[in-house]
Amino acid sequence: MKRTPLAERHEASGARMVDFAGWYMPVQYGSIIEEHRTVRTAAGLFDLGHMGQVDVSGPDALAFLQYVASNDVSVLAPGEAQYAMLCYPDGGVVDDIIIYRRPSGVGFFVVINASNADKDVAWLHKQVAARDDLQVSVTNISDDLGMIAIQGPLAESIVAPISTVDLSEQPYFTCMETTINGIECLAGRTGYTGEDGWEFYCPIAQAGELWDTLIEAGKDHGLKPIGLGAR
Repeated sequence: MKRTPLAERHEASGARMVDFAGWYMPVQYGSIIEEHRTVRTAAGLFDLGHMGQVDVSGPDALAFLQYVASNDVSVLAPGEAQYAMLCYPDGGVVDDIIIYRRPSGVGFFVVINASNADKDVAWLHKQVAARDDLQVSVTNISDDLGMIAIQGPLAESIVAPISTVDLSEQPYFTCMETTINGIECLAGRTGYTGEDGWEFYCPIAQAGELWDTLIEAGKDHGLKPIGLGAR
């Protein structure tokens, strides 16, 4: 099984580890119901290092995403995000994705599902080859990034003091660049739990340090690590 940089931390915290889409992931640390309640009443920290990320760049990056994705990518301003589908020619779904237009306005950042990552990247590369009229580059950057999410009503209180950028006014379904404890991060606010929060993308070598920083910042707010089961 593949391991995220946080696997040893999960083990040290007593997590029950399972095979999830070929990844060695924590399904629970204790009671799944209590973990669910923690996210609903305080905040939970999720290791999403198994998710995939793809960089789409080049002069025709927008035209390419308009070609492969079901949503209208042209409406995205710099730093905005949207939910979309990758579809086969017959309308069947390759995967559901989130597309971020980078805050600089140059290029796009696409998040794909763990169980489909290899298939998605291969499919996207096939579409690049089929559209040789477009100047676009699709790069799998999954091995370069760690992904950690903090979700819950107290997420803002935990994150605000440690971010160099004020994230409190960040709109839903956008991303911003910030630094946390010296770690450069892309902060997405596209949480999937129904609670407020952020997804932080950082260099994979610093994922453990970012996890520890967030745990320390949230210790007085009831922040706890949360496994796959509570989702």
